[in-house]
Order: sequence, then structure tokens, then C-alpha cells
Amino acid sequence: MKNKSKKGIIDHVIDFMAAVAGILLVAAVLINCIEIIMRYLFLKPQVCSEEVCEYILFALSFLCAPWLLKKGVHVSGDVVT
Repeated sequence: MKNKSKKGIIDHVIDFMAAVAGILLVAAVLINCIEIIMRYLFLKPQVCSEEVCEYILFALSFLCAPWLLKKGVHVSGDVVT
């Protein structure tokens, strides 16, 4: 009889990727907040904050997709034939 409480190595990798995605999401939010503060309060915008946030959002889509698929909440569509 299989023990369903055991997690395979793939499950651990997927959970790790989801944790990294969460950290990157918090980092993107902080980068944007710092950019807004620097631009409007100090009149010195950051040079590459927009590009860094774009790369973070690009990475988020690939890091979160396996976890969402595992949880069953990934975007899906019904095709009527």
C-alpha cells in the first residue's frame, strides 16, 4: 500500500519553485515602490528598475505554472467539438 503523505523529489522542486516565485513577487513590488518614491519624492528615478521587474514577471510565469498545475487551479478551457 502506498503512503500518500510522502512527497517525491518533483513535488519538493515544485514547492521550491513556488517559494522562489513568491520571493520574486515581493521583490518586484518593493522595486516598484522604491522606483515611485525615488521618482516623485527625490526626482532621481532608477535606471533599470522597469526592466528588472519585466524579467521578474517573465520568470514568475514559468516558476508558478507547475505549482498551479499541481494544485489544479491552472487556467484551462473547454473545447466544444
